[in-house]
Amino acid sequence: MKMSVVIPVVNKEKYLKKCFESLEAQDFEKTNFEVVCVNDGSSDNSLKLLEIIKSTTRLNVKIFNQSNHGVSYSRNKAIEKSSGKYIFFLDADDEISPNTLKDVFVFFEKNSSKVDIVTYPVYYKNGEKLTQGKRGRDIKTDRVISVDELKHFPQTTINVCIKRENANKNFDEDFFVNEDQLFNTKHILSKGAIGWVSSAKYIYRRTDDGASTRSIPVYAYWDFIEFYERLKKIASNNENSKEYVDQLFLYNLSWRIKSDCLWPYNLQGMEFDLARDKLLGIVNTMEAKTIK
Repeated sequence: MKMSVVIPVVNKEKYLKKCFESLEAQDFEKTNFEVVCVNDGSSDNSLKLLEIIKSTTRLNVKIFNQSNHGVSYSRNKAIEKSSGKYIFFLDADDEISPNTLKDVFVFFEKNSSKVDIVTYPVYYKNGEKLTQGKRGRDIKTDRVISVDELKHFPQTTINVCIKRENANKNFDEDFFVNEDQLFNTKHILSKGAIGWVSSAKYIYRRTDDGASTRSIPVYAYWDFIEFYERLKKIASNNENSKEYVDQLFLYNLSWRIKSDCLWPYNLQGMEFDLARDKLLGIVNTMEAKTIK
């Protein structure tokens, strides 16, 4: 098996059909890849629909059912149950363009010694209109991008593919904020680079289904601080990674401030001062050129 497509599923019955249609439309031989789905305690008809799809599709589909354990646990389980040389991640409410699996596979085969992780452009879907995201918009050719070049190119989404041999760098199951970014960073820093496949498309559908109380400032602030501590730990053995890690943190800091989902307004007096000083202490460790 050349590739395993990993799909965690929680209450996605509205989108599963479109997701699988995009997989059925792949110009990659159907015998070259499998689809590994983990139903994570869905309360809708997601499991029933998965079973119907499995019985009617030409795809090689595996379904695993469990009580709700979270997306990181589900992805790790799917990785464990998969058999492909490369592990490709797809969310159940998203789609990919018909050339994506083949183009990512061909790139990985050519550049396996240079990278442990490959990514490609994200497109946002609004009705039938697709709009390309900003990250990598100006990179028109396939290439390997080093950490030195990645400083302003943080990989923050799960439109990635990794090698099975490195699947032990898995998702942190005890952490529920930015878990995909921590996962990506592990694989990027292992070789100090990421592959970029310009021709592929990850089609992201914005939904409210994944909203979590963890995004509320009263919870999210200290989770965000721990996110940086975990990033530092991942980067501790890579002397060229500090600026990349700092840029990734600043990227997240920026959108959290703009969305007003950072400051723990519930804290008062000295508790609030402590929280503020903790963040300022992190920023003060960064070089001026990084912040600029």
